[in-house]
Amino acid sequence: MAQQNLIRDDELRDIMADTLADLFQNKIHNLVFQNWKTKQVFEVTSMGGWVEVVPSRIKGNYDVVVVPDSTIPMSKAMSKDEAATIFQMLNGDPLTDQLALRRQMLDKFEGMKSEELLKKPEVIEQEQQAAQQQELLMAILQHGGGQGNVRALKPKQGAASAKNA
Repeated sequence: MAQQNLIRDDELRDIMADTLADLFQNKIHNLVFQNWKTKQVFEVTSMGGWVEVVPSRIKGNYDVVVVPDSTIPMSKAMSKDEAATIFQMLNGDPLTDQLALRRQMLDKFEGMKSEELLKKPEVIEQEQQAAQQQELLMAILQHGGGQGNVRALKPKQGAASAKNA
């Protein structure tokens, strides 16, 4: 039942979006240009200042697109659920920046400061290097305390001393 209501709501939003787009494209734009007679000045921040607009120079047919779900605010719970879903999908993915993924997830929760909770990349790298060194040391110790490795590194000395004996 709830699923059917959601589908019905989506369909109504789509109908409203189509109606608004049609209304603006075919009626309101015409009224605007029909009643706009004088030049006006607007501040356009992307152009770095004020722009003088003359209606006859911009009059035309404009495509109007209304995205129906773009104005529906996402609740905090929905935002957290979406972040959790994305986290589950991308966790461990080698093509995804895992630190950024975790940061995004933590930032959805009030009071969580990802920059304080998550380790810095350089700390992670140092810990990984230390762990690799520890593993190497353990491997050396398990194979005879390193003596076998010394002989493997210097086979000519052993061979030369065997010839001399």
